[in-house]
Amino acid sequence: NSLKIVIISHKTTYPYVGARYNLRQAAMGWLNKNSFFNDEGIGIKEKDVYFKSTKKEKINMIRELGCDIYVDDLEEIIIEVDKFCCGINYDPKGQSRETAIRKIGDWKDIEQYL
Repeated sequence: NSLKIVIISHKTTYPYVGARYNLRQAAMGWLNKNSFFNDEGIGIKEKDVYFKSTKKEKINMIRELGCDIYVDDLEEIIIEVDKFCCGINYDPKGQSRETAIRKIGDWKDIEQYL
């Protein structure tokens, strides 16, 4: 059994305040540096990384791609995606106040769940 992993992020192209640099390019650089695109690492394809400018666009993309499971650190995203797929709130510090969502605080536990 193999899983197809995609990354869907709501990230503006440039910061709202401060120095003007491309946040999306910086994120792709970080993913590349940390072996997300290597077969020896996570093995995600660069074409499977989606940047959206708003949370609404992000949620629409999750729905459009037909994700079965979606992991996010924002509980408000999980509340919305739970309406059409299995949402997991990545909550390593146990800060989520929402009781009606699935919360997992460790990537190893998420791997076991999957």
